Amino acid sequence: MKPGFILIDDNGVIRGANEEGRDIILGLPSLFPEPKQADMLALRRLVDGEASGSPELPVEISVDLLTDGLMEAPQVLLTVRAKWAVAERRRRILVDRYRMTAAEVRLAELLMDGLTPTAASEKLEISIHTVRTYLKRLYNKVGVRAQAGLVRALLKAEQE
Repeated sequence: MKPGFILIDDNGVIRGANEEGRDIILGLPSLFPEPKQADMLALRRLVDGEASGSPELPVEISVDLLTDGLMEAPQVLLTVRAKWAVAERRRRILVDRYRMTAAEVRLAELLMDGLTPTAASEKLEISIHTVRTYLKRLYNKVGVRAQAGLVRALLKAEQE
């Protein structure tokens, strides 16, 4: 699934969007029945670079400020991706590149999200000994010797 791109000027007016972005805009009423003032203020803070957290949305949004000498005012480019698509892409990379099993993928995702092995064992409801066994397999598959190297390599692979 391609990401949606939505171009918004400094007044919050939508200036353009690709096809996926238009689909997102058209689908907003069904995703968010009525915009709330707090949500609009949160979006404004996000656009202004003042957000200290984000509302839980079914999409992942990245915000880029666009400025150059040709524009009357700065504009913001919102890149919108469905969270399920981001997660699916991550899983596909882990399986295709490193030949991870489903259990190894679940552990790797939790480690990439910042959980400790102990916290991951609790979340997955498996013993810490099982987590350590999976970690040894992951180190071997990824070609690293420690957890920090594992997470760094996996996050780098995700960005490529």
